[in-house]
Amino acid sequence: MADRGGEEAKQLKEKLDGLRIERARATDGIETSKETLKQLRTENADATKEKGKGPEGNGDALARERENVDKRVGELDGQIKAADKDLHEVDELASKSDSERSSTSRSRSSR
Repeated sequence: MADRGGEEAKQLKEKLDGLRIERARATDGIETSKETLKQLRTENADATKEKGKGPEGNGDALARERENVDKRVGELDGQIKAADKDLHEVDELASKSDSERSSTSRSRSSR
């Protein structure tokens, strides 16, 4: 019986470790996306400044570029929100796994 409990605890620990790795990757992805968004916003601001300075012929190209940047910023915002949601789900699973592991350890200890 103790062997089964030990194996169960080992499997839960491995699952929890996997969730923690997934969480770290998601956190890293979110930070990378935030940096990319910051860069795109800076480029967007620079393009807006240039639009005001340049000849009228460049206005259309800059407007298109700004629309592209705005679209990309929107896409990245959506990705960040999705990653935040996924990260929250991973945290919930890790918490559940922790409590299952703790419960398994307590039941083994009381035997």
